[in-house]
Amino acid sequence: MPRTTDRHGLQDTTARRARHVRLLVLALFVLIAGRLGWLQLARGGFYRDLSRENYVQGFPIRAPRGVIKDRNGDVLADSRASLSVTLARTRGRDDEALADALAALLDIERPVVAGKLKEARSRFFGSVVLIEDASFEQVARIEERRYELPGVKVEVTAARRYPAGEFAMHALGYVGEISESELETMEPLGYSAGDVVGKAGAERRYELQVRGWDGGEYWVCDASGRELYPWSGGAVVEARPGNTLVLGIDAPAQRVAEEALTRFGSGAVVALDPRTGETLVLASRPAPDPNVLSP
Repeated sequence: MPRTTDRHGLQDTTARRARHVRLLVLALFVLIAGRLGWLQLARGGFYRDLSRENYVQGFPIRAPRGVIKDRNGDVLADSRASLSVTLARTRGRDDEALADALAALLDIERPVVAGKLKEARSRFFGSVVLIEDASFEQVARIEERRYELPGVKVEVTAARRYPAGEFAMHALGYVGEISESELETMEPLGYSAGDVVGKAGAERRYELQVRGWDGGEYWVCDASGRELYPWSGGAVVEARPGNTLVLGIDAPAQRVAEEALTRFGSGAVVALDPRTGETLVLASRPAPDPNVLSP
């Protein structure tokens, strides 16, 4: 008899719990249905007008690459602020007319502008750099006609800098815009068209370590692509610089070797630490200025 009572009590408990779960599910359903009805009926007109006149556009905050130093802490490569003309995807824009306007305004070839606009159309988030290190005159022309150029902005970006010019160029390498063949293999790693990557030397070998992590922000834009105000529904994601890279290169010894090579005109010098195998000197002449190659 006690076993029967226990069985009935367990059934009653299970039934009560099932009723509570059904009530909870019903309450959640009513809440969601009520919210959906309020958005569609009470606020439907407001959001319909908002979608016609305004839309949310994402803009990247480009991260600087990591600093490269020699074994003594001397900076061999860092980043500086640069003014760049960028293109973002904008709905309802006549890209053919915009390509004509930008080519004439900035004195650059129209196929280059058309190609960059095509890249911008293929990206649902972010922008494409049209001109890096834009001149004051180019920036002034863009800002003067900004409201006639939907999706065109002047942004402060981080450009690679090699303070000592051609010094240790063959060890450091240089950077440049990612190519189509590089993009095929690097896209799964988060790269996209227009990104800057290492092309040679340590910049290429340690690309994944020195690349930064881009941030992003969202703005409400009008039909012509002008930013109106930050979108409250999306938080700003701060950009994170890349990691600092310390090479085994000894700058004073490297400088002596390069000065000696300059007298001969061409040649190469490699010096290793016999105890550890570290490369202390990696000099070669002739050597171009990576500041010229990078843009």
